[in-house]
Parts: sequence; structure tokens; C-alpha cells
Amino acid sequence: MKYAPVVVFGFNRPEHLNRCLKSLEKCTNFAAHSGYIFIDGPRTEFDQKSVLECVEIAERFRDIHGFKVITHEVNWGLAASVRSGINRVFENSDTIIVIEDDLILGVGFLEFVNSALNFYQKNHEVSSISGYQYPIDLELSNAVFLRGADCWGWGTWKDRWEDTIFDGEYLLAQIRFRKLEKEFNLNGAINYEDMLIKYCNQEIDSWAVPWHTSMFLQNRLTLFPSKSFVSNEGGDGSGTHFGINSLYSQDLSNQTISDFPTVPSESKSYRASMIEFYQKANQPLSGLQKLKIAGRKVKSLVSPSTHKN
Repeated sequence: MKYAPVVVFGFNRPEHLNRCLKSLEKCTNFAAHSGYIFIDGPRTEFDQKSVLECVEIAERFRDIHGFKVITHEVNWGLAASVRSGINRVFENSDTIIVIEDDLILGVGFLEFVNSALNFYQKNHEVSSISGYQYPIDLELSNAVFLRGADCWGWGTWKDRWEDTIFDGEYLLAQIRFRKLEKEFNLNGAINYEDMLIKYCNQEIDSWAVPWHTSMFLQNRLTLFPSKSFVSNEGGDGSGTHFGINSLYSQDLSNQTISDFPTVPSESKSYRASMIEFYQKANQPLSGLQKLKIAGRKVKSLVSPSTHKN
């Protein structure tokens, strides 16, 4: 099997980065991979200590596993850091696996993504491979496709990434001109259009919004596993855009790799389940849920990680 280089992005969350890297080195055939760790520079003086801790964690990992560590003296921001890192890796590779520091990986993550990258390499209908599966109600027996792209533990190919358009105004105009708003927003279950508008207005610093929109407009598909190989642990208030939300924290799959669909096509049942999932997720919070979230906020305010974003 051909193994894609692994790229990990970190910033000012040493606890998250440490957990992420520990889960990465437990993945099956991890030793067969080369890799990179990118650490963005501090935004303020409050970030300096935590960023330095991340650099130290990355360098210890490098000394054991041979990963390259690239650090920024100043803060590039999320989008610039991720885009430049991916572009750098693609100078010497035609595939990549991308991980951010708030993710915990199951042991089968690398094998699943690499196997799918090899399987669909020549099929340009496929935009990317996701190791994450959402906590939907549908019981899946095999991997499924959904139109667009995803960003929580994923792999792709150089030629697909090079087809990404980062001009938000153009992307928004295309969605509206082709009257794709309803389909793009999963029948109104999630407002991707609003995210795209915020991206255009520089209200959010995102690479994932144009990545998903570009692949959606090109009618390309992302493969999702039947069970999740990734848990998103960024819902503790430490993330740039995530806020406080444990919804995406997952029990990790220990499954072996299953057969991949031979002909890529969007799963209607999976799309319907995603619509139902987002409809439930966006319902007004109950009083009990609000109290739980308030409790988490108080806990985060008195913890040592007060200055992490």
C-alpha cells in the first residue's frame, strides 16, 4: 500500500496536541508514514507560553518518529497556516492526510484513509476521504458518499486540492446563479450559505468553507466510514470557531476496513440522516442543556487554559 504523508496542525493547545499525537502513533502502520507538524505563532503575549509548549511537544515527537516540525514566529491564522502547510506538502507528494490538534484518532484511521486514497486515486468524482462519521441515527454497514468535502481527519489528492477556489464572492455567486442554495444547505438543516457569506466578509478565518463549497459545486463526493475513526474534542471552548459543544465527540471504531463502493454516488439515506441530524442539533436548547453549557463555561474560565482560543 502507498502511504500518504501525515500533516498535523497545532497552535496554542498543548493538551490537545499531546493527546492527538499519542493517538496518532497508536494507529496501525503508523511507522510507515512520513509526516509534518505545523505550529502557528502566538497572536498575543498570552499565547506565547502555550505555543512554546506545543513546539516542545512537536519536537519530542519529531525526535522519536522523524516528523518535520515547522513553526511560525508570528501568527498566520488558521486558514493561511493550513493552506500553506498543505501546499508545502504537495510540493513533494500527490496525496496527503490532514489532522488538526483537537482530534483523537482510532487505531484504524490511517489504514482506512490510505486504503481509500489508493482505491479512488484515478476516480476524479471523489474529492476526499473522511475518517470522521457524524453521530447520526442511521446504522451504516459500509462506507458512504456525500457531496462536497469535509475537514475532520481527512485525506485527498494534489489534483483535487488544486481545483479548490478560494474566491468566496465567486463561489457564492455560483451557488446562487445555479440555484443551489437549498441543496447546499441540506434543505435548510445547516446554513452553509451563511458561513460562505461570513467567509466573504472576513468574519471567519476558514479554509474549510471554500474547500467544501468548491467540491460541492464540482459535484464531487467525500467518502465517510460506517463508524467513526475520529473524535472531535474541540468542543471545550478552546477552538477558533467551535465554541462549547460535545456533540461531535465520538466513540472510536475498532472495525477493520470494509469494502468501498465501486461506483461513487451520494447516498440518499445518508443525506437524509445528515439533514435529520442537523435539524435536531439546531433545535433550541432546553433549560437543562443551557445549565450544562453554562457549567462548562464556568469550568473553562477557572482552568489553566483560560487564554486558549
